Amino acid sequence: MLKNGTYAAWFRTSLADGTGIVHMADGRLWGSDAIMLYSGTYEVDGERFSAVLTARRHSEGHQTVFGTDDLVVRLEGVASGPIATATGRADAVPDLAFEVTLMPS
Repeated sequence: MLKNGTYAAWFRTSLADGTGIVHMADGRLWGSDAIMLYSGTYEVDGERFSAVLTARRHSEGHQTVFGTDDLVVRLEGVASGPIATATGRADAVPDLAFEVTLMPS
């Protein structure tokens, strides 16, 4: 089950991969990495969860894992033990698969 807390996030697409920090509490999520800020909501149903988040650039730097900035990302995943994994897509680039692994931090 996905619990309230802070998670190290490892995310990847076929273009690139990256890491960040995500905070999750009572249906809300927020976080950042070197160039992007994230915020959104999530729902938990047993071991399964879904999330919708927005990501926007906060600093100049390298290309995002999606190849574009200012995104809405939709995810579905499973929290099995302390680690959660999810897959999804960004509305702006629906043909590009996105994967994320969340590890308690």
